[in-house]
Amino acid sequence: MPLAPRPAPRTVPASPPVVATPLPPPGPGAAPVADPQGLSEDEVTRLLGAPDRSEVEGPSHVWTYAAASCTLRLTFFLDVNRNAYFALDRRFIGTDGGAAAAQACLQRIAARVR
Repeated sequence: MPLAPRPAPRTVPASPPVVATPLPPPGPGAAPVADPQGLSEDEVTRLLGAPDRSEVEGPSHVWTYAAASCTLRLTFFLDVNRNAYFALDRRFIGTDGGAAAAQACLQRIAARVR
């Protein structure tokens, strides 16, 4: 009995590269730090250093960075097209929620690796 023909393999388009965009600086003379959302784990490590705490929550990796007056929580998920984990969610704790406060928090965290 002849075998049925196999369906053609499905191709998945590649994901576009993610470009980090800086948040507004908190004040004059301060160098802005790139927003870590959308970056890979390696890119975030180069930007902010090793996390203070790393956890696995279901399919995600959660990294926590603590500064004197704020905390950054990044949640990474696997991008199967690029075979790496990327930050798809970021939350600043201990800030007013504004962009300037977020940037100030990022600068305090990034200052530890500079």
